[in-house]
Amino acid sequence: MERLSKEYQRKLDFSSEKKEGNENNLENSSSFPIFSNLMQITPLTRLNQSNDNSINPDKTALSEINNSNNNSSKKDIKNNYYEKPELYTHISTKKNPIPKRGNFILRQELKSYTPECNAKCGIISNFIFMICCLFIGIPSVIYSKKHNEIKIEYTKCRLNLDIYNPKDNICKIKLNITKKIKSTIFVYYQLKNFYLNHRKFVKSKSWNELRGEDINTKKNCKDAYLMGEMFTKNTSYYKNPWNHTFSRNDIASPCGLFARSYFNDTYNLTYENGTFIQIDENGIANKYLKNKFFKRRKDYKISQWIDVENEHFINWMNVETFNSFRKLWGKIYVNLEPGIYYLIIKDNYDVLRYDARKFFILCDGNIFGQNNFFGYFLIAVSGYCFLVILILWVLSLSNKEKMFDINLLKWN
Repeated sequence: MERLSKEYQRKLDFSSEKKEGNENNLENSSSFPIFSNLMQITPLTRLNQSNDNSINPDKTALSEINNSNNNSSKKDIKNNYYEKPELYTHISTKKNPIPKRGNFILRQELKSYTPECNAKCGIISNFIFMICCLFIGIPSVIYSKKHNEIKIEYTKCRLNLDIYNPKDNICKIKLNITKKIKSTIFVYYQLKNFYLNHRKFVKSKSWNELRGEDINTKKNCKDAYLMGEMFTKNTSYYKNPWNHTFSRNDIASPCGLFARSYFNDTYNLTYENGTFIQIDENGIANKYLKNKFFKRRKDYKISQWIDVENEHFINWMNVETFNSFRKLWGKIYVNLEPGIYYLIIKDNYDVLRYDARKFFILCDGNIFGQNNFFGYFLIAVSGYCFLVILILWVLSLSNKEKMFDINLLKWN
């Protein structure tokens, strides 16, 4: 302790002889905030106070700053810190902490690579991007061309008495399949110019009621709350799938415009000889939605006019983004060979009053679908990259002054 005290006393005596030079050093060292708290510390005072273990190190540092000797300079303290930093470890540096040398993240010493802006870099980057676009674009075009889809519009089916039976409200449409459609075959219905995303539709439903909770839903279903408001037919009673009868003044469950506009057309597909092809209507709805948001009530057979766990109903209750959309209706697990088939439609859903259109769709399970735009777009992007590569290559050969040399950049 005596040896350290003598050494610091000697340095302080030496600094007092250069007082005038130290005033200039104070101005120059203002850019080092880490030493702002060390500029007025007297080492003798620090060493004497360090013998008391009950003193808080932070408070000790503050007292050293307040009671420091004016003859000491920041330059001397800086030199002492760099020579023997272990003597200053008790001083608080919360505002400007010194990270350890091994912590390269806090010291901002992460390795980085900055490519030079030259012809070689541009050619390589465009070439890699071109290969990626071709790798995705070409297979998507090939598979989309293999996609088989049959789309039939039956909006005005009721107006054609050659295929419509008014007694049973059934349309029978002849299908001529020219290419083999491999299983699994998806059955969709599509609506055009039908604004299912209208705000009035979206707000007019109760999720608590669909989850099977017995609550008052009149607040959420102002426009379609009673059974008489849910149906357009002017009848005095209605029956649910379990043959329970409702009157016009009974509360509708589920209620709202969304449930009221439920699409209820049905489809059957037969061979030319009249044999029915099985269309599986199970497993077509999202499992999470079915298990989380659609639950029957305990007394559903006498309180609900439709089965809320019906997967056709669950698909319909999903909000669509555009006014043209398609929804999954079923799946066919057999191959459809080329030939004549008949589509039998129970035409319950009238879209003419909405000025909308409806379609029946058969398609295979191609993930790319029939839309070729995505594949052709990627091929066009790859062609653009190839053109850029040619331009850069020609310019790099023809320009003798090295057009892309960063050393030739000039600032005005």
